[in-house]
Amino acid sequence: MIYLAFGSNLKSKFGCCSFVINKAYGELEKFGIRILCKSSFYKSKAYPNPKDPEFVNSVISVSYTHLRAHET
Repeated sequence: MIYLAFGSNLKSKFGCCSFVINKAYGELEKFGIRILCKSSFYKSKAYPNPKDPEFVNSVISVSYTHLRAHET
């Protein structure tokens, strides 16, 4: 099984942090990567400066892919 971790702490032109992570999930699926399970979104303090925006984090498990690391 393959696990991938995602995190974001800045808004982008695409929207808020959780939207950006969900967009990344969609991009993976465009390459035929099947998402088996998604964690909830979790917030964590920024490090090393906790005054920076909080991070939104998530982990997914995916099925095997034929893509190599340099192709993704």
